[in-house]
Amino acid sequence: MSSRFNLSKKYKFTDKKIDNLSIMGIILGSISLLALIAAIIISFFNDGQAFIRFGLTVILALIFSIVGEVLSIISRLQPDNYYILSDTGIVINTINLFFIMYIVGLGIMNY
Repeated sequence: MSSRFNLSKKYKFTDKKIDNLSIMGIILGSISLLALIAAIIISFFNDGQAFIRFGLTVILALIFSIVGEVLSIISRLQPDNYYILSDTGIVINTINLFFIMYIVGLGIMNY
């Protein structure tokens, strides 16, 4: 058997790794997005009445989105990482932040 068929040799083409910060950013962004969607749907079925608990849910989603955004940016700045997860976390959390700003803006305009 020749050496080219020797499967015992393992090749490592890259030293990149998946960073836990990027995974945490995606998880926090997903929780925030689900909380925002749930608060909007429940207030829709309550004839547009947004109770205090929905406002607290949005504030908690804002905190989660900010923390997730920071974690994803920190992960993106580190070398030798796969950046697709960091970029996904940045996109999800940025969408959440714009969504929250839109909701707050609508609330201020209607007040």
